[in-house]
Amino acid sequence: MSGSFGIPAFFFLKPDGNEIAELRSIGATLSETDLAGKLQTAAKAVGKGLGKKELEKMGKLLTSAKEAMEKENYGKAIKGFGELAKHKSKENSIVKAAQEELAKIEELGKAKLAEAKGKESEKAWKEAEKIYAMLSSEFAGLEVAKEAKK
Repeated sequence: MSGSFGIPAFFFLKPDGNEIAELRSIGATLSETDLAGKLQTAAKAVGKGLGKKELEKMGKLLTSAKEAMEKENYGKAIKGFGELAKHKSKENSIVKAAQEELAKIEELGKAKLAEAKGKESEKAWKEAEKIYAMLSSEFAGLEVAKEAKK
């Protein structure tokens, strides 16, 4: 059929590595219009005006921040995710992933803050103080660090 593309499998990935599932095409023939539409949708997921170098840099920063998070190096993770979360391209999947990760870290910090308050109520002052100090330094820049300083 003229003006169509027979493609065994067609997948689009966001810069964060996740598939854009609604664009998946397996064993189908795509018309020029369908293919152009899928490309436009994929471009929107990438983010307006982002070039290959910038996307690669953002991807590396996201990976580095995730690795820091796995190693419980919260300061480095917060710095990396924070830099990405403030990016000009708010519709980018990497930016959204970074914002989600920051929210997870904030929740983790809140749990540690509750633990510290529990230690206070048990009169385990030194243990509570250790947790507050860790929150103040490791979670700097987040609301939970400010609360820990009070």
